[in-house]
Amino acid sequence: MIIDFDIISKVYDSIREADTNIVNLLVNRIKTDGATNILDFGCGTGNYIKSLRKSSDLFSIYGVDPSKGMRKIAIRKNKGVQIKDGNHIKIPFSNSFFDFIYMTDVIHLVGDINVLFLEISRVLKVKGVLAVLTLSYDQIERKYFAKYFPSSIIINKKRYPSIEIIKNSAQNCNINVIRIEICNENTKIDVNCKLFDSLHKKGYSILRLIPEDEYKSGLQQLERDLSSKNHVLNSGKTLIWFQKSSE
Repeated sequence: MIIDFDIISKVYDSIREADTNIVNLLVNRIKTDGATNILDFGCGTGNYIKSLRKSSDLFSIYGVDPSKGMRKIAIRKNKGVQIKDGNHIKIPFSNSFFDFIYMTDVIHLVGDINVLFLEISRVLKVKGVLAVLTLSYDQIERKYFAKYFPSSIIINKKRYPSIEIIKNSAQNCNINVIRIEICNENTKIDVNCKLFDSLHKKGYSILRLIPEDEYKSGLQQLERDLSSKNHVLNSGKTLIWFQKSSE
């Protein structure tokens, strides 16, 4: 099933935002390296671009995304930023243009990560840094909404490349792992109306892939849980840091 991100773009900003912890990690690395040209690959509606721009004016951020609807919103929120139509096959910038590239919750949407890393290697400078935020299979199994939508585990394991596959594919393109971090693990997520609204609007692509009867049943179960005022634990995400070696 093909997911229409132009449709998702209409509700995305009402339920999704840049993760402050991830933003801080990215900014600290950018400042440490003295990077000047930064790419947000799969920038969506530009939430991370907007947050990074607030942190400093010492670097230039660019964005690429294949969704016209996402780009339109990203451009509106980030005046003066070049946000282009691009994907894993073609990143519309010249060779060795970027010092730093990041992608957040994107790699599972890429059709061929081998092609992706070849293209990233082309536009990333030698000694440039790549940051990939994704989910491990363990994190998929422990994802809070798996309780409500159990088939999301099987579907997401088919969509998400394993951490090892990501590492090996990147290494084949002279992009080598330098560090792996687990972020936001076991932080509390309140079961409240805001959480219900985010799932009800299907702002997460996985919710458009599970069976509709399971989706409705899961929402009903979540609605019943609202009265308990409990919380669920975040399974966290995996942030993989890479650096491009010489050719």
